[in-house]
Amino acid sequence: MPPYDGLDNVGLRSPQRADPSLVHLRTGQRFMTLFTLVSFVSGESVTSTMRPGWPTRAMGAVTVTYRVVPVAPDRTRLEALMWLPPLGRVLACARRDALAWGDVVMMRKQRRTLVRRAGRDDGARQASARR
Repeated sequence: MPPYDGLDNVGLRSPQRADPSLVHLRTGQRFMTLFTLVSFVSGESVTSTMRPGWPTRAMGAVTVTYRVVPVAPDRTRLEALMWLPPLGRVLACARRDALAWGDVVMMRKQRRTLVRRAGRDDGARQASARR
C-alpha cells in the first residue's frame, strides 16, 4: 500500500479506476471517507465538511472546497480551500497545523492522480474519436 493511502485513505488502497457512482452527487452523501458533501456545482466545485463523531473530534470541524478555475481556453486550475476552525489550546493548535500541512501533501498526491487519470481518459476519448 502506498504511504499516502495509509494516511489519507484510512489504510485502504485508493481506487485505481473512476467510480461511475460518484458522477451522481447529492448533498448529504458521504464524501472522501471522512467528509459529508454539503454543496456542489457540477463540473465546477464541491464543498464538504468533516463528518460528525470521531472525525470531527479527531481533526476539528474542517471544511474543504475544491474548485476548477479556467485560466486559458485549454487550461484549468484546481483550487483547494480548507477552513480550519480556530482552536484555543496549544496542543489543539499544533494538531490543526499538522493537519493543514499533512493535507498539502495529500492534496498534491490527489492532484497528481487526477491529472494522470484525466490524461488517460482524454487519451481514450481521442483514440475513440479517431476510429
